[in-house]
Amino acid sequence: MKAVLNRSGIILSVFSILLFQLFISCSSSTDSSGGSIDVSDFAGVWMAVGQAGTAEQPFALLLEVEGSNFLRVVYENTEQVEGQRGTFSISGNTMTVNVTENWGNNDWYPYTETMSVEVTLSGNTLTMPHPEYDEETITLTKTEFSNPANLTGIWFDGEYNMELNDNGAYVHAESIPTEESIGNWSASANMFRAVETEYVGNDGYIEYLYYYDLAGATLTLSWPGVESFEVIKQDTDLSAADFAGTWFAAGQAGTADEPYAVLIDFSGSDFTRTAYYETQQDEGQKGTFSVSGNLVTVIIDEVWEEGAWSAYSNVVTFPVTYSGTSFTMPHPDNEEYVLTLVKKEFINPAALVGTWNDGSYNTVLNADGTYTYAVGVSGQENSGNWSA
Repeated sequence: MKAVLNRSGIILSVFSILLFQLFISCSSSTDSSGGSIDVSDFAGVWMAVGQAGTAEQPFALLLEVEGSNFLRVVYENTEQVEGQRGTFSISGNTMTVNVTENWGNNDWYPYTETMSVEVTLSGNTLTMPHPEYDEETITLTKTEFSNPANLTGIWFDGEYNMELNDNGAYVHAESIPTEESIGNWSASANMFRAVETEYVGNDGYIEYLYYYDLAGATLTLSWPGVESFEVIKQDTDLSAADFAGTWFAAGQAGTADEPYAVLIDFSGSDFTRTAYYETQQDEGQKGTFSVSGNLVTVIIDEVWEEGAWSAYSNVVTFPVTYSGTSFTMPHPDNEEYVLTLVKKEFINPAALVGTWNDGSYNTVLNADGTYTYAVGVSGQENSGNWSA
């Protein structure tokens, strides 16, 4: 599955005076009521979406102003494709824009450009010449971005975790953090913005912009012409009781002919893991476990080898993503993969209770969960427990 946030490849930005006019322009340095405009009137985030490009691939522009500093970002297909940073000032009818950095190759580099433009500002709207059509204008709307409490937490799409913190920081990573990006996030009433500043330990900068919809514990990120993504909010306040029961996974490793299968039992603080090969147990561990946040710690005191349990000592801690009926953990046999286990209820169905014979062997399944397996009437007999 494609990641929710994907780092772009190398993108080169070529800027012209027309593109710089996207920062700010208009007919005079007064607002629509005739009053003078101050630098502080531009504070905040201004956005325009869909006033260029196509319905399938709309143009999006974001302008962020703090004091006399500005950031301008252009997006296509959710990813940043252009950017400028610098300062501006207003004097009389003139706004002077001093560009000090351009964006390219997923980072900022020094660049110097100075220009003067005119300004029109009307309440929460800012109008300027259209970047694509000389005779038309484009209107930006002041948009409030924050870190809404209903979006904070850990979200999971089956392969990647997206952790949104209430201080605006985010971490986007595989369940096993061999690949992760770090940055900042914010959201308006319907738009989600992520600013990636580090990727797999390397500094950089690229922005992502999505529409979002929140329905219960499901967050959908979308953009016209781009495949949408659903992520499920994870419970990070977990306890041992959340894992009580039997969990099973099959076919997530090995081959189609010889699939890997594993069963994990959690009972109280006890832990038993059984792996199977060609229907038979191939390995196993027993011990105790504890849970803190989304981390599970297992203290192994027995391992299964050659048909018997023997003493062993080891401690393993691993992260999980938990949804109530399934949880995902690092794959125990291949660190490049994750393993998703589904909760299963094993019982002793009345329909299976009785004596079964294949012509040579009798299998007796008892209602109390015990069984015997024997050759004929008085042949060699094995016994144990069964469930289905």
